[in-house]
Amino acid sequence: MVLISAAWMKSADQNPGACGRMLSALVLFAALTVGLPSAILGSKFSNVSLRHALHPGMNPEVFLSESIPEYGAWQVMNEKLEPGAGILTHENRHYYLRDDLKLIHLDDYRLVPLYGEAPQAVLKKLRELGVRYYLRIGNEKNHPILAQLGVEKFLHSNSTLLYKQGPTELYRFKE
Repeated sequence: MVLISAAWMKSADQNPGACGRMLSALVLFAALTVGLPSAILGSKFSNVSLRHALHPGMNPEVFLSESIPEYGAWQVMNEKLEPGAGILTHENRHYYLRDDLKLIHLDDYRLVPLYGEAPQAVLKKLRELGVRYYLRIGNEKNHPILAQLGVEKFLHSNSTLLYKQGPTELYRFKE
Protein backbone atom coordinates (compact mmCIF):
# COMPACT_ATOMS: atom_id res chain seq x y z
CA MET A 1 0.00 0.00 0.00
CA VAL A 2 2.85 2.34 0.83
CA LEU A 3 4.49 1.63 -2.52
CA ILE A 4 1.29 2.44 -4.37
CA SER A 5 0.97 5.72 -2.47
CA ALA A 6 4.61 6.53 -3.19
CA ALA A 7 4.07 5.84 -6.90
CA TRP A 8 1.02 8.12 -6.92
CA MET A 9 2.92 10.89 -5.18
CA LYS A 10 5.80 10.56 -7.65
CA SER A 11 3.30 10.74 -10.50
CA ALA A 12 1.73 13.83 -8.93
CA ASP A 13 5.14 15.49 -8.61
CA GLN A 14 5.81 14.90 -12.30
CA ASN A 15 2.37 16.22 -13.30
CA PRO A 16 2.11 19.66 -11.64
CA GLY A 17 -1.30 20.47 -13.13
CA ALA A 18 -4.73 20.34 -11.54
CA CYS A 19 -4.81 16.53 -11.71
CA GLY A 20 -1.55 16.27 -9.76
CA ARG A 21 -2.74 18.68 -7.09
CA MET A 22 -6.04 16.80 -6.84
CA LEU A 23 -4.19 13.50 -6.43
CA SER A 24 -1.95 14.99 -3.74
CA ALA A 25 -4.98 16.37 -1.91
CA LEU A 26 -6.70 12.97 -2.08
CA VAL A 27 -3.67 11.15 -0.64
CA LEU A 28 -3.30 13.76 2.11
CA PHE A 29 -7.02 13.53 2.92
CA ALA A 30 -6.83 9.72 3.17
CA ALA A 31 -3.78 9.92 5.42
CA LEU A 32 -5.42 12.42 7.76
CA THR A 33 -8.85 10.76 7.97
CA VAL A 34 -7.66 7.17 8.37
CA GLY A 35 -4.03 7.20 9.41
CA LEU A 36 -4.01 9.99 11.97
CA PRO A 37 -6.91 8.71 14.13
CA SER A 38 -5.43 5.20 14.01
CA ALA A 39 -2.06 6.54 15.10
CA ILE A 40 -3.57 8.55 17.95
CA LEU A 41 -6.16 6.06 19.21
CA GLY A 42 -4.30 2.87 18.35
CA SER A 43 -5.75 -0.35 17.04
CA LYS A 44 -6.81 -1.51 20.50
CA PHE A 45 -9.24 1.31 21.31
CA SER A 46 -11.96 -0.39 23.33
CA ASN A 47 -14.92 1.96 22.93
CA VAL A 48 -15.31 2.70 19.24
CA SER A 49 -18.85 4.09 19.59
CA LEU A 50 -17.61 7.19 21.46
CA ARG A 51 -21.17 7.60 22.78
CA HIS A 52 -19.76 9.09 25.95
CA ALA A 53 -18.13 11.91 23.95
CA LEU A 54 -21.32 12.99 22.17
CA HIS A 55 -22.81 14.72 25.21
CA PRO A 56 -20.76 17.77 26.17
CA GLY A 57 -21.16 18.87 29.76
CA MET A 58 -21.75 15.33 31.01
CA ASN A 59 -21.14 14.70 34.71
CA PRO A 60 -17.46 13.63 35.09
CA GLU A 61 -18.43 10.49 37.04
CA VAL A 62 -20.82 9.37 34.29
CA PHE A 63 -18.29 10.22 31.57
CA LEU A 64 -15.54 8.17 33.23
CA SER A 65 -17.81 5.21 33.95
CA GLU A 66 -18.97 5.11 30.32
CA SER A 67 -15.57 5.62 28.74
CA ILE A 68 -13.20 3.60 30.97
CA PRO A 69 -14.12 -0.03 31.78
CA GLU A 70 -11.89 -0.07 34.88
CA TYR A 71 -13.51 2.98 36.49
CA GLY A 72 -15.90 0.94 38.65
CA ALA A 73 -12.99 -1.06 40.07
CA TRP A 74 -11.14 2.15 40.87
CA GLN A 75 -14.17 3.40 42.81
CA VAL A 76 -14.34 0.16 44.81
CA MET A 77 -10.61 0.34 45.53
CA ASN A 78 -10.81 3.97 46.64
CA GLU A 79 -13.82 3.34 48.89
CA LYS A 80 -13.13 -0.10 50.38
CA LEU A 81 -9.41 -0.90 50.47
CA GLU A 82 -7.53 -0.28 53.68
CA PRO A 83 -4.91 2.50 53.79
CA GLY A 84 -1.59 1.47 52.23
CA ALA A 85 -3.02 -1.61 50.51
CA GLY A 86 -0.71 -3.29 48.00
CA ILE A 87 -2.24 -4.17 44.63
CA LEU A 88 -0.72 -6.41 41.96
CA THR A 89 -1.80 -5.16 38.54
CA HIS A 90 -0.92 -4.12 35.01
CA GLU A 91 -2.87 -0.89 35.53
CA ASN A 92 -0.83 2.30 35.25
CA ARG A 93 -3.51 4.97 35.68
CA HIS A 94 -2.71 5.45 39.36
CA TYR A 95 -3.82 9.08 39.34
CA TYR A 96 -7.44 7.89 39.68
CA LEU A 97 -6.57 6.01 42.88
CA ARG A 98 -5.97 7.21 46.41
CA ASP A 99 -2.37 8.25 47.00
CA ASP A 100 -1.84 5.71 49.78
CA LEU A 101 -2.60 2.67 47.58
CA LYS A 102 0.58 0.93 46.35
CA LEU A 103 0.56 -0.56 42.86
CA ILE A 104 3.00 -3.39 42.17
CA HIS A 105 3.12 -4.12 38.46
CA LEU A 106 3.19 -7.62 37.01
CA ASP A 107 6.50 -6.77 35.33
CA ASP A 108 7.99 -5.12 38.44
CA TYR A 109 11.74 -5.67 38.74
CA ARG A 110 11.20 -7.45 42.06
CA LEU A 111 8.87 -9.98 40.43
CA VAL A 112 10.70 -10.71 37.17
CA PRO A 113 13.08 -13.23 38.85
CA LEU A 114 9.97 -15.20 39.87
CA TYR A 115 8.80 -15.76 36.28
CA GLY A 116 8.34 -19.50 35.83
CA GLU A 117 8.72 -20.24 39.58
CA ALA A 118 6.30 -22.33 41.64
CA PRO A 119 3.02 -20.58 42.46
CA GLN A 120 3.63 -20.76 46.22
CA ALA A 121 7.00 -18.99 45.83
CA VAL A 122 5.32 -16.20 43.87
CA LEU A 123 2.54 -15.90 46.43
CA LYS A 124 5.09 -15.79 49.28
CA LYS A 125 7.00 -12.96 47.59
CA LEU A 126 3.78 -11.03 46.96
CA ARG A 127 2.94 -11.29 50.66
CA GLU A 128 6.45 -10.09 51.58
CA LEU A 129 5.88 -7.05 49.34
CA GLY A 130 2.59 -6.31 51.11
CA VAL A 131 0.41 -7.25 48.14
CA ARG A 132 -3.06 -8.25 49.28
CA TYR A 133 -5.05 -7.55 46.10
CA TYR A 134 -4.90 -8.31 42.40
CA LEU A 135 -6.55 -6.03 39.83
CA ARG A 136 -6.92 -7.71 36.44
CA ILE A 137 -7.59 -5.37 33.53
CA GLY A 138 -8.51 -6.19 29.95
CA ASN A 139 -5.24 -4.85 28.56
CA GLU A 140 -3.25 -7.65 30.25
CA LYS A 141 -4.14 -10.06 27.46
CA ASN A 142 -2.23 -7.84 25.01
CA HIS A 143 1.01 -8.43 26.93
CA PRO A 144 1.66 -12.20 27.06
CA ILE A 145 4.90 -11.75 29.03
CA LEU A 146 2.76 -10.87 32.04
CA ALA A 147 1.49 -14.45 32.15
CA GLN A 148 5.05 -15.53 33.04
CA LEU A 149 4.41 -14.63 36.69
CA GLY A 150 1.80 -17.41 36.79
CA VAL A 151 -0.92 -15.60 38.73
CA GLU A 152 -3.54 -17.80 37.06
CA LYS A 153 -2.02 -20.89 38.72
CA PHE A 154 -2.86 -19.72 42.24
CA LEU A 155 -5.46 -17.00 41.79
CA HIS A 156 -8.71 -18.92 42.22
CA SER A 157 -7.53 -21.18 45.03
CA ASN A 158 -5.89 -18.37 47.02
CA SER A 159 -8.19 -15.39 46.55
CA THR A 160 -11.71 -14.05 46.78
CA LEU A 161 -13.36 -12.10 43.96
CA LEU A 162 -14.41 -8.65 45.21
CA TYR A 163 -15.47 -6.96 41.96
CA LYS A 164 -16.12 -7.97 38.35
CA GLN A 165 -17.25 -5.84 35.42
CA GLY A 166 -16.41 -7.15 31.96
CA PRO A 167 -12.72 -8.11 31.85
CA THR A 168 -11.94 -6.06 34.96
CA GLU A 169 -11.68 -8.11 38.16
CA LEU A 170 -10.49 -7.26 41.66
CA TYR A 171 -9.37 -10.11 43.95
CA ARG A 172 -8.25 -10.21 47.58
CA PHE A 173 -5.57 -12.79 48.34
CA LYS A 174 -6.29 -15.09 51.27
CA GLU A 175 -3.98 -14.77 54.28
